[in-house]
Amino acid sequence: MRHNTLCKKWLPSGNTIDERNGQLDSLRALSVAGVLIDHFWPTRILDFVDLGHIGVCLFFVLSGYLITGILLRFRSSIEGRRSDVATALRRFYIRRFLRIFPPYYALLTLMVVTKFPDVRNTLWWHAGYASNFLFALQGSWTPWVTSHFWSLSVEEQFYLVWPFLILLIPRSRLVAVVIAIIVSSPLFRLIALLAGTNDVALYVATPASLDALGLGSLLALCADQPVAWRRLTRLGLISVPLTLITLGVLLVNYQPWLNYLVYETGVALALACLVGKTAEGFGGLPGRLLSLRPLQYVGKISYGIYLYHLFVLAAFFKLLGVVHLPLLDKGPLLFLIATSMTVAMAALSWKFWEQPFNRLKRYFPYEPEAPGRPQEVLTQSS
Repeated sequence: MRHNTLCKKWLPSGNTIDERNGQLDSLRALSVAGVLIDHFWPTRILDFVDLGHIGVCLFFVLSGYLITGILLRFRSSIEGRRSDVATALRRFYIRRFLRIFPPYYALLTLMVVTKFPDVRNTLWWHAGYASNFLFALQGSWTPWVTSHFWSLSVEEQFYLVWPFLILLIPRSRLVAVVIAIIVSSPLFRLIALLAGTNDVALYVATPASLDALGLGSLLALCADQPVAWRRLTRLGLISVPLTLITLGVLLVNYQPWLNYLVYETGVALALACLVGKTAEGFGGLPGRLLSLRPLQYVGKISYGIYLYHLFVLAAFFKLLGVVHLPLLDKGPLLFLIATSMTVAMAALSWKFWEQPFNRLKRYFPYEPEAPGRPQEVLTQSS
């Protein structure tokens, strides 16, 4: 039976898309772990298996899934005449502001005050969430301490457009529009490659990430349609061996078009399958691992971990220089030290800076509160 409100959306396990799913928090932890390994202890199993890139791609799929779920809940409230588009947009953006802006701008201020090299010169790019444009135009990751801001910029640009798409396009056409957007992403990468666009731009341009964001969104759109949900997750499962075969071909005879047209989207499809299966809820050993409280806690503070990790690394190197100790090479020791410092900073930020702002979201609920029904049941990314 198709339900009209997102709070009742179907999932195979009986879960709903807007109730807290600790296993999805664990996926966030695994995502950010891939980024930390890539930056603190570079380990690439094969030349084309980049844990950091896969981690960011997983973040995008998760974001597309959760954000679209939130917007569909707003849409259901509008269609039920409990709200209107202007109110929904206002509440969505206020909630995004409260979740994302305080730690981000606090970090930018800290980097300017402590005079990190080149940050002041590029401040307005980062302050305007245009870091990906900066890196694309430069064709480089300068300043490196803000290099990961490109993905945060892509997310913000996604937030600027996606609410209007989900709330205003007729519901009967939403799936077709999202599929078209997904398909446009590998085509953009191919056209940009043929046009001679630099490698950094191919990596950070917003259209280059729309297949991952769009596949997460498509999952949310299929959440109350069992047949469509199973077809999408099965497609993602089928993409795993095909992606591995493509990876093998690339390893033997690298072809950029094959990488950007097939491999990248194959990875996004496989990760969409992973998100879908996690939303259903894993059982057995995978379920027990994804239900570990420490892993879920790391997932809960993963935004702070991702945001602060290069700042922590740069600050640690500065400290070693001040006390005249040799810089550590990237490897297991640096990974252990820098990761511990990053998680500690993110935990403190979450408790004393981010949570107080998050609590204000209760004043901007998704819809008028029904008697006896608590509003705050979504994941911390909401």
